[in-house]
Amino acid sequence: MVGDFMCRVQRLAQGLSVASSVFTLTAIAVDRHRVILHPEKTRMSNRQAIMVIVGSWTAAAIIMIPQLVVCYEKEEKIAEVTFLICGEFWPSKSSQKGYTAALFVLCYLAPLLIITVLYYKIAMRV
Repeated sequence: MVGDFMCRVQRLAQGLSVASSVFTLTAIAVDRHRVILHPEKTRMSNRQAIMVIVGSWTAAAIIMIPQLVVCYEKEEKIAEVTFLICGEFWPSKSSQKGYTAALFVLCYLAPLLIITVLYYKIAMRV
């Protein structure tokens, strides 16, 4: 029982860490862009910063919820030996592909494009 719990938690923690880090880096890029290109605007308050951080973690948690469902410990018997495997066991290949594509776009491609454009604009200004 502890093995299955740890299997799920480990996968969730790994995904949460990556996604929240990516979202936080994107938020930092947005803030730097705003401060450097629009210095006349008021800076982000502590309350707003906390909201951005909470939003980053909340978005990461929502995106990673499927990991709690599809990641678990499963018994596999190979040549009279039973193994416990911790992995992703999707109900269908199409759902796995869809989720992976969504993760790619939300946690890699979109943040990469946003960060690249914002820092490019900063570089052109400075």
